[in-house]
Amino acid sequence: IRRNVFLVVNRSICFPIRLQTYNILRVRPKFLSAPQTVVTADTYYSYVIQATGSPKVLTVNNLPTWLTFDGINTISGTPSQYNAGLSYPLTIIADGGYFDPVLQTFTIDVSFAD
Repeated sequence: IRRNVFLVVNRSICFPIRLQTYNILRVRPKFLSAPQTVVTADTYYSYVIQATGSPKVLTVNNLPTWLTFDGINTISGTPSQYNAGLSYPLTIIADGGYFDPVLQTFTIDVSFAD
């Protein structure tokens, strides 16, 4: 990206004083973390999403009612015994705005408590 910087010497004439080039690094998002995919009923679950890229916006799709997303980088919650034996597919989307979004898809299986 090129930008011209002008210095106003008087009100009728503008003189360009510098032509400077800025390189803006745009990095495709990439997931660095992997989620735990099995949780026991009545046990707290937490997944801190770690991803690179700039800018980076994370979105989570298909959250079951027992999980919440803090809007930044953490999915957490506690499944009940009613969730035991069930599987919950999730998709996390990392969007840098300049490239196609990157998806992390996984399934959380809730096991029965002993």
